[in-house]
Amino acid sequence: MGLPGGITVEKLPLEQMTFDDVDAQNRWRFYIFGPYYKLLQGTLITVKSVNPLKTSPSKAKIQKLFGVFLLIAGLIPLFFRVGFLFSKMNVTTMFSLNWAINLFFALLAMHSIASLVTLHTLAGANFFNVFVERFVGIVKNKDPEKAPHLKTHVFLGIFMLFYIFAHMFYCLENTYDYDHFVTNVKNSSALYRDSMFGSQSLFFLDTAVIFWGAFVSALALALFNCVTSTLTTEYTNFNNDLSEAAKNGQLAHADLLNGYGTRQQQLIDLAHFAFAHFGLLVTISFIAGLVTHCLANFVMRSYAETIPGLLKVSAVTFILGSLFMLLADVKRVSDFAHAVDTTKNTILLERSIYAQNDQSAAVIGNSIILRIAHTHFLPTAFKSFKINEKFFQRAFLIFPFAIEFLHAHRRDLP
Repeated sequence: MGLPGGITVEKLPLEQMTFDDVDAQNRWRFYIFGPYYKLLQGTLITVKSVNPLKTSPSKAKIQKLFGVFLLIAGLIPLFFRVGFLFSKMNVTTMFSLNWAINLFFALLAMHSIASLVTLHTLAGANFFNVFVERFVGIVKNKDPEKAPHLKTHVFLGIFMLFYIFAHMFYCLENTYDYDHFVTNVKNSSALYRDSMFGSQSLFFLDTAVIFWGAFVSALALALFNCVTSTLTTEYTNFNNDLSEAAKNGQLAHADLLNGYGTRQQQLIDLAHFAFAHFGLLVTISFIAGLVTHCLANFVMRSYAETIPGLLKVSAVTFILGSLFMLLADVKRVSDFAHAVDTTKNTILLERSIYAQNDQSAAVIGNSIILRIAHTHFLPTAFKSFKINEKFFQRAFLIFPFAIEFLHAHRRDLP
């Protein structure tokens, strides 16, 4: 199959997977997604780690219908909670303590909806089998390295526990501080602390819904980071091989450079395929993370000396949760983008590619650079609303100004 600039990709006939292929994919699936794929299987039930060629159409149809039923059943309480929280915004004083807490819990509930929809979409599109199959096709017979994947899984496990703990601690805090914020007439705008099922004695049902939302949000984020870590690690290995080839003078040979170009195209194409499935999750994570971090800091900034101790701890957990995810030692979308830019610099700075009378290597090198410049492989949810983590990290600079603005306009009513 011909590509612009002389790069060719060999088109192979379709072949059925052998037992060795299935075994390699199962091993890579475990090292890429670790225990989080098993958690997804338990969450959606319909996801199976089997050879798709052996799944009968009737069984696949039953699984699909059952999956839709589970999706609806899982979304109903989350939509109910989002509607409940936003309805309380109408009776809450803007820029007050209650307004801040109400808003960021509403956004986190919306995040859980986006997360569950994303997980269901991934399962319905057979994403995990397709991703692993294409990834194994790129790395060929390479054996997975346990250490880097294990480190990523440990960090993401800590994040999941911390994220769920933050929500559960809020439920504990709401139980103990409910009288302080609701039964007192001065604090009557804290109606978001009521049970959405009516009587406050039923708040344990709210706790179950909050736990469910926190779990699916944390699981979706963990799986997304497993994908980004895997792609970034493999692309970094590609850059190392490319740099070694440049040192040995191999990039001056058009055929060898064409091979590296084909491999690079496969990695970018896989990244585009993977990130396209996470566009909604990345966008809502950016919005919810930005606002939640800002409002949680606002709670501490404006009321650190007057709010109960449990509420202080609850606010701090959400602040630390967002910071932990930002600083955790896992590969991110911005790391993948940086690795792709490194390829461009390696090609541009290799003089042997452009110092020949035969321009075939130069044409291939320019094609690789143009692909990097014009290929949109980062997560995108809307055509004109592109979010990546580099922008997310820079957005943290606006937090102090946003917090001071909220503090300046806060109301005396908590």
